[in-house]
Amino acid sequence: MTQPSVAHDAGARRGSRPSALALVAIAALALLALAAGQLTAQAMIPEPVIALVDIYGPIDPAFRANYQARFDYINSHPEVAGVVLLIDSPGGEASASEELYYDIARLRERIPVVASIMRLGASGAYYAAMGANYVMTKPGANVGSIGVISSVVSPTELTTTELTSGPFKASGYSPVQFARGLEMVKEHFAGVVYAERLIAWDRWHADAGPFPQTQDSLSTGRVWAGAAALDAGVVDGFGSTEDAIEQAAAMAGLRRYQVRYLDYNFMTEQGYTIAFEDDTLPTIDEILARIDEWPGYWYIFVPPVE
Repeated sequence: MTQPSVAHDAGARRGSRPSALALVAIAALALLALAAGQLTAQAMIPEPVIALVDIYGPIDPAFRANYQARFDYINSHPEVAGVVLLIDSPGGEASASEELYYDIARLRERIPVVASIMRLGASGAYYAAMGANYVMTKPGANVGSIGVISSVVSPTELTTTELTSGPFKASGYSPVQFARGLEMVKEHFAGVVYAERLIAWDRWHADAGPFPQTQDSLSTGRVWAGAAALDAGVVDGFGSTEDAIEQAAAMAGLRRYQVRYLDYNFMTEQGYTIAFEDDTLPTIDEILARIDEWPGYWYIFVPPVE
């Protein structure tokens, strides 16, 4: 029987293999398919975002819509995986500060929030920062001023042209009641700070010993230099804006992400109607005039004037 030659058999095997050109073409097609898949995935699942939100100047009820617009944007964009609050504020009206704290605390239940105190995070602005998961400051910033400012009410004398249905209808309070209310508001403020800082201390500084403050020591109205604020337990760390962004990304478990600054220009481009803060924020003098003319409560730091 005639046997096939070795040369003929090897040639047959060579003929059954794809050529080098075909292998290159297959590899190129695979790379194109992979690239197309990545582009499609990026279109369908956007890259995670760390959003920057300013809390700047006195906290005024008129600007609730500005903050709410930014929180609405964050909540309606699932790619936002973390938030950094850039705080430079002396605080402001009490209920507006409380509302801001509640909004931030709700947000941290879904994504990490880092508060970064730029120059001043005082009173109502510090209250708002308590809603964050982590509070940072710069050593040269000022932090604290936990307390309340108000004006003292006085009963209104009745005249022949002004009548009221009760002794406190015109003023709303007796001076004694108002003083008691002021103390209760202060205790609530200090209690929120104490509870939030205890949680943060246990999470971030458990190896540093017991929390160095009591509720009473927090409620003196003291302002700490940023350099002393960490040892005092009123912040969690030092760092720049970039450090705060990296902290938020680490807490969100992100290695790749974008940074999106939700400033006035960006928000208006997105179709939100907000006031331009730099033109319309009240000055400290205007805030003080409001305190004198209306017996409300204010979480605000007013530097002493000689």
